[in-house]
Amino acid sequence: MMSGETIEETPKTEAISSNISPITPSTRISPKKGKKQVKTRGKAYSQMLKKVDRTKTYPIAEAVKIIRDATFSKKNTTVEVHLNLGLDITKAEHKVRTMVSYPHGTGKEVKILIIGANDIAKVEQIIAGKLVPGRNFDMVVAHPSVMKELAKVAKILGPKGLMPNPKSGTVSEDPKKTAEDLQKGATEIKTEKSAPVIHTVIGKLSFDDQKLMENFEALILKVKEVRPSKVRGVYIKSIYLASSMSPSVKISL
Repeated sequence: MMSGETIEETPKTEAISSNISPITPSTRISPKKGKKQVKTRGKAYSQMLKKVDRTKTYPIAEAVKIIRDATFSKKNTTVEVHLNLGLDITKAEHKVRTMVSYPHGTGKEVKILIIGANDIAKVEQIIAGKLVPGRNFDMVVAHPSVMKELAKVAKILGPKGLMPNPKSGTVSEDPKKTAEDLQKGATEIKTEKSAPVIHTVIGKLSFDDQKLMENFEALILKVKEVRPSKVRGVYIKSIYLASSMSPSVKISL
């Protein structure tokens, strides 16, 4: 990989609401009185909510059709999966962090900053503010030889979740090849810091049903594959499917 500013694009995973089941009313805390206040849903959402039977679980094929019908936006919204896992997040060995390769990508694009072997110049540009997270890049893939130098910008990259990590596959002996794989649909998934849940995007409503189902299956297979060895009991407790503008649908396990 030649030194210099090399930025490429790849599908990305959007930030998603931490609410596992978006169909329930949301609450917020009043800064003055410290009381929970229920935020009411709009009329369109309430109408779409009637299309989902909250007492049922659905096969993925049926769930995809339901969220299409229950999405109250004409925009090409994202399709999200919310998994609740039987993990103890206070234990480091229970945390899940890996890459899943979606056969059809996610329909989103992100800029990748590739830092090759001994490519210290890019690290210096991050320090100098010439390469800014969120503006110039949304992901970093780095060669192991530069990890010590990247420690200098950990306070810049870390809070944004952009610090390269072997577990997420973003530290690579061949960062250019890794970036190319990411462009084909590989996406990082991980449990949240505060809860044993994974939120991720598996595509857009413009995808046909078969593509969404195949991406969903790839996600579930990967989650099962990386089950921590010390986890006992039920691993996947629940799965919900939703678009970013629809109620959620509980998936049959």
